[in-house]
Amino acid sequence: MTYFTTWYRCQLSGTPELRAKVEAAEAVFDAEETVQTPEACHDFWTAQMPFFLADPEGPAPREVAERWRDVRYSPQMHRIDPGEFDVRDGLAGVNVPVLVITGAEDRITRPQESEEIAAALPDATVAIVQGAGHFPFIETPERYLGVIGSWLQEEGHPQRERSPNLFAGSARAKIRLWRTPASTS
Repeated sequence: MTYFTTWYRCQLSGTPELRAKVEAAEAVFDAEETVQTPEACHDFWTAQMPFFLADPEGPAPREVAERWRDVRYSPQMHRIDPGEFDVRDGLAGVNVPVLVITGAEDRITRPQESEEIAAALPDATVAIVQGAGHFPFIETPERYLGVIGSWLQEEGHPQRERSPNLFAGSARAKIRLWRTPASTS
């Protein structure tokens, strides 16, 4: 229920249509605390997946359900309440470059919130992946991997194969904001 509660709080000021979608999703998220078997966990995640994706009607939900069929799920994990998970106070102490990736339509950690996370880090790059929600690695894997490959190249890490530069990035700064083009997949 943590994801739903977080998103619900973020969307209270949204449109009536958005609030209706949030309310419809609530039943799916309530099931999280009652799953008893690994199979029920898979069904739960499959039912939740559209909530996390930019295009819930697209092919990604079906692809995820199939790819995640062999994942080992633990019903007990759904009954652990992690409480508030807020590490913002410690971000200033991170002493390595950080790539913060978010989908342009991420409902959980919206682009603005990702930019706030990056602003709290000493050396961060924010990459906003167009056409993706909370799981850009599922919805737009080539864009997602292109983001990582280009960032690693910018940071001086060698790659086996050169990825096309998908960014309109600036010179090195405390925070760089890159957006992937929507037409690249």
